[in-house]
Amino acid sequence: MICQSYRLKGGISMTMSEMIKQGLEKKGITNFKQSAKVLGVSSEILRVTINKGHIPKDSTLNIIADTVS
Repeated sequence: MICQSYRLKGGISMTMSEMIKQGLEKKGITNFKQSAKVLGVSSEILRVTINKGHIPKDSTLNIIADTVS
């Protein structure tokens, strides 16, 4: 499992999956199917990214980042 922690402003440390989950929750999106549809990625990619810490391809990661930021 690849799980890298990122240090954010204020010394807060989060994994990528935590950042994605937090961004989706802020937008009121709570389930994989709905999240994947909003993000334009497959629910399987989203599931392994959030649950297993998988880091997706750059293009997929950019889509997710643009949507949840």
